[in-house]
Amino acid sequence: MRSSGWCRLAFSLGLVWALSAGAIASSAQAQRSALYFFETGHTIFRPFLTYWEQQGGLAQFGYPLTDEFQEISLADGTVYRVQYFERAVLERHPEYTGTPAEILLSLLGREAYQTRYGAAGAPNQHTSTDSPRLFAETGHSIGGVFRAYWEQHGGLAQQGYPLSEEFQETSALDGKTYTVQYFERAVFELHPEYTGIANEVLLSQLGTYRYQAKYGAPDRPQPITEDLMGLDMLSDQEGWAVGDQMALHYHAGQWEKEPGLVGLRLSSVSMLSATDVWAAGFSGFWHYDWVGMARGTC
Repeated sequence: MRSSGWCRLAFSLGLVWALSAGAIASSAQAQRSALYFFETGHTIFRPFLTYWEQQGGLAQFGYPLTDEFQEISLADGTVYRVQYFERAVLERHPEYTGTPAEILLSLLGREAYQTRYGAAGAPNQHTSTDSPRLFAETGHSIGGVFRAYWEQHGGLAQQGYPLSEEFQETSALDGKTYTVQYFERAVFELHPEYTGIANEVLLSQLGTYRYQAKYGAPDRPQPITEDLMGLDMLSDQEGWAVGDQMALHYHAGQWEKEPGLVGLRLSSVSMLSATDVWAAGFSGFWHYDWVGMARGTC
């Protein structure tokens, strides 16, 4: 009798979850506390996730190359909590908690430009003649599609001041030559093969280059290949994800699969605490506590 009651509860929870998922997709995205990427096996937690979502997401930053960790800043020698992405490094500044400056971008463009070209700067630069805008702070201008991209993608806060004019450069990623322009936090690449569409201007993978130079090849944890249907993160160190015949426990930076869930199709999960976790779906329920786990099927 008790099992039947739990099955009805599991079915109801799973049904509510399924029917409401589409209707509240945007709300759920705003409220989720973590986002896992199958492509690299890494997870973004808030407040980094908030910044990533609000400032351009995948197109602006690329995939995460790491989880969060502590790193000494080359700019000021301070230790910050950071996370590397293909095109950027995000830094958390607790002294600005609750303000827009809580998450800042490392000055990868400035670092890369100085390393590659030194005080003399890049050779054979030319100023755009297409609606140029001069910045007295650095003495450089932006114009044309680079100016449009800069203004439409965060401007000064996101990209920083221009450090050069436009010039030709061979990409370390694919060996091709592109028209580029360096900014404090990014390098713009012009891709004429995409003229007139969103990818006409792309950002160099400064995060990838910086990580490889400093740490070697990016760490690639074994990615989760199962279909996830529910995720709940209690903190950036504790969470659960569930799906078809599987539940994954996230603890101290690692995902571990819980055994013994054959036959359970779980669609939602809720963490009451680190040791009190409930999941439900159309075929049953699952409960984890400090003693172990219990399950029920319909």
